Amino acid sequence: MNVRNVLVDGVGGMFMQQVSHATNKDVIVAISSKAYSPDVAQVVREAKQRGVKIIAMTDSPLSPLAEHADVSLEVQQASVGLFRSQAVNMTLAVTLIVGLGRAVEAKRSHGNGRKSKRS
Repeated sequence: MNVRNVLVDGVGGMFMQQVSHATNKDVIVAISSKAYSPDVAQVVREAKQRGVKIIAMTDSPLSPLAEHADVSLEVQQASVGLFRSQAVNMTLAVTLIVGLGRAVEAKRSHGNGRKSKRS
């Protein structure tokens, strides 16, 4: 889709450094649920202060992510003991990405004087 993206994984303890490059032209999709990750909550707070747009996928409107998000999507996850499935979050994330791709494609098509095809 020719859209710059970065998966923030925190490998090597570089969580905050990976996110520090986000600007007010970027969007962070933050995912966390009970017991909310302190790192994710901190990233959301600090990025919001820098003017970065935030989409939160979380389990409650009272989540520390929802408090600072531009858009908060409440997602209920299946869980067994301490294990939580990420299937719902991943499906929602893919849906958002496909929607972004279609919007970018339509914008580029209109910018070139062509009409976009719908399937």
